[in-house]
Amino acid sequence: MKVLIFGASGSGKTYCVETLAKEGHSVFDADTVNGLHGWYNAEGKKVNFPQNPTMDFFNNHNFRWNREFLKDFLSTKTNVFLFGLSGNIFEMLDLFDDVYFLNVPNNILEDRLQHESRENPTGNTLEQRKMIINYAKKMKNKCKKYPKIKFIDGTLSPQEIFRVISTTN
Repeated sequence: MKVLIFGASGSGKTYCVETLAKEGHSVFDADTVNGLHGWYNAEGKKVNFPQNPTMDFFNNHNFRWNREFLKDFLSTKTNVFLFGLSGNIFEMLDLFDDVYFLNVPNNILEDRLQHESRENPTGNTLEQRKMIINYAKKMKNKCKKYPKIKFIDGTLSPQEIFRVISTTN
């Protein structure tokens, strides 16, 4: 079984992976799968992510997954739960048996983006947080157009989320 769990920055993807991996589950954070992803400019050239990205960077670059790499990665796994997000995620849905969107209320998303334990720097500024919340709204609306995508409450504990995604099949 190949399962994709995605959501906006701050929706709890990394926290779920860290918690569930400690419990021995076959979970992966897409951000840590070397070769899967990268930032690309408008010409499609891969670029380095800057130390302190400006809104200009986010507006002119796209974080994308490599479809062929993902296909190969998934082919080596019997059961896999991949947590992540990319600008081309909707082009990857057919590679998974089940797909879940971590739905988190905007106020909680904003709190999580500012939490002192958060290691990901994206969301540190007010401008970035506004961008993420706006992106989350757009993503949620787009998800509604795909019957394959199931919504899951992103405020549940990692164990509760795993229980839902592993028992709905």
